[in-house]
Amino acid sequence: MNKKWTSGLLFVFFLSILSPGQSQEVSVISISVPVRVFDNNGFVSDLSLDDFTVYEDGMIQKIDALYLVKGNDVARKQAPQNYTPDLKRHFHFIFYMTDFSPRLDPVFEHFFKNVILPGDSLSVMTPVEIYNLSQRALENKKPEKIAEELRSLVRKDIQMGGSEYRSILSELKRLIQAINSTNSTEVDMSSSSTMFTLDNLLERYRDTMIRMEQTRFIDQAKFIDFARRLKKMGGRQIVFFIYQREFRPEMNSSILNRLVSEYQDKPNILAITQELFQLYSTTLNVKFEPIVLAFSDASILFNLIFMHKDLQTEPGIYMREKSEDIFDAFSKVAQATGGVVDTSQFPLEGIKKSVSNSDSYYLLYYTPEFYRKDGKFHKIHVKVKYERECRVLHRVGYFSN
Repeated sequence: MNKKWTSGLLFVFFLSILSPGQSQEVSVISISVPVRVFDNNGFVSDLSLDDFTVYEDGMIQKIDALYLVKGNDVARKQAPQNYTPDLKRHFHFIFYMTDFSPRLDPVFEHFFKNVILPGDSLSVMTPVEIYNLSQRALENKKPEKIAEELRSLVRKDIQMGGSEYRSILSELKRLIQAINSTNSTEVDMSSSSTMFTLDNLLERYRDTMIRMEQTRFIDQAKFIDFARRLKKMGGRQIVFFIYQREFRPEMNSSILNRLVSEYQDKPNILAITQELFQLYSTTLNVKFEPIVLAFSDASILFNLIFMHKDLQTEPGIYMREKSEDIFDAFSKVAQATGGVVDTSQFPLEGIKKSVSNSDSYYLLYYTPEFYRKDGKFHKIHVKVKYERECRVLHRVGYFSN
């Protein structure tokens, strides 16, 4: 991840986090749980309060109210205890990309023509900046105009923010080609008349690999701060995290094996070669469970839109896909919040699926027995009585703070 993105996120979304106190004060508080129920025919809209069972930490809870929400309105309610749901929608786009794709163009057009409505809000986070759509712009400008302006900003920022990553990518390829061509311990780099020893090339290659991993850094604290800020906003928080498939240039294993075999008498080369084997197997060193719990606690509907990217092969270079760690981690965030995980060549389909998933849902309220402000995470599980097999999506829990 580009460092500018993480620092920008910290600056705009910084929160002063107060440590949870030691008080075990007993309070009366209601927990809201958006629940989406699907069968093979789509959303199941004819369920009643008696069709749901809510568990907290394995114990059945009494449901106080049920609201069936469609769009921005309550279509039906069963509310022995009346509530006033905040149905205002807040959309957030996060672009985790290093190359702009024209396949994003229809995303902007569709979103402003068919999704966002007066009263909604929108923030867009690019690798270098955060933009907030004003209500005045939404009311006074045509959707096509807003879509084009935002597309231009996102394109510029992705190209600018991803420049360091692309530069590192090119440097890795150049170093691999130079190392592949070595028949002695010295090689003439094509871009310079300076003679570099094989030791130098391998060291530069190792250091460049480390730099690439540093650009993919995920700052746990900033994502948690982001979730807490959205929780304070209230309303319906809908996040689209758009992540682009990644490939990392590596030397073929046959080259590394050749170096080990031919340079047994060169401890420096052997040591660096062993380091490279270890670097190839590294993944993100981030504990994602706190991020998962923070997004669930904030009742954020997190959607992961994974964009495919064509593999560009070059002779002598192995392009390893480096998407699994980030994809797996943010898939868990989506699953924990009831969101969508979509993988396709065309991000528009993922956006449509995510919006459809968020458009209709049941909003359940219950009052936990023996609620205490102890700062602990409490797991929620919802079961549905239904004659056919169905999928039930909801957030996995909340912090009692």
